[in-house]
Amino acid sequence: MRHKAGAALLFCSLAVGCGRTPIDVFSADMRSEDAFDPWVDGCSKVDYLFIVDNSSSMGNNQHKLALSVTDFIHGVAGVLESVESVHVGVMTTDAYEHNAPGCEHLGALVTQTGGHNSSEQTCGPFTQGRRFMTEQDDLESGLECAIRVGTTGSTSERPLGAIRGALEPRIDDVAVCNEGFFRSDAMLVVVILTDEDGVSDTLTYDTIVRAKGGNPESVVVLSIAHTEDDTCSRTGHATQADTLIRFTRQFEHGLTESICATSFEGPFERATEVIQAACGE
Repeated sequence: MRHKAGAALLFCSLAVGCGRTPIDVFSADMRSEDAFDPWVDGCSKVDYLFIVDNSSSMGNNQHKLALSVTDFIHGVAGVLESVESVHVGVMTTDAYEHNAPGCEHLGALVTQTGGHNSSEQTCGPFTQGRRFMTEQDDLESGLECAIRVGTTGSTSERPLGAIRGALEPRIDDVAVCNEGFFRSDAMLVVVILTDEDGVSDTLTYDTIVRAKGGNPESVVVLSIAHTEDDTCSRTGHATQADTLIRFTRQFEHGLTESICATSFEGPFERATEVIQAACGE
């Protein structure tokens, strides 16, 4: 079990510059003058957003994620010498009815869980009084609670819709529930875990990049789903995530991994390398 003091010590280190990849895949005219640029601004801040499928077949996969996700965040901090601050939040792939009152909408950060195979706990508010974790929190216990969202959710998964709902909230409650999480001057790391393809949302890529000031190089996407490289059988509603894979590959720093892995340590190690490359360290 890691303690808050240890987590804070791990993340607080001397800031140095970060690098950027040589290819821009978003039109230059959509980039704002004050857009966060890892090359110029450094990678001292990282926002981690985990979108977790909470449908009936996801119990074991949520368990695998909970076992390795804290090591992933600490591992990234270990290779990025500049990391000083992290925000860590969890969402589900549907309008999560077990969330705290007022935050049951698609795209709202999870601070309360319920239903079969969930942690059945109140996970927040966290140290800073917000609905997301920071380096001041015990990330291991916080993520253990929030990631186990259970398996009573909709079988019409909307991971991309959840992201867009968070960044372009049509409901005031979503904006309130996520207040302070997304930072324009932070590297955004999106991790999607699902065993189905999910509902297509063609506007999500543009929404993310606009939220980052027109700079896709400040975004890393890891999608863990059923891929063409699967080594396990697919049961129930499970399908190859073609839509999600296409979305992920739009990003220069996008990585797809098979959900069939016996643990997610390997996928997270490769994702750490992608984040390191995105920051030029």
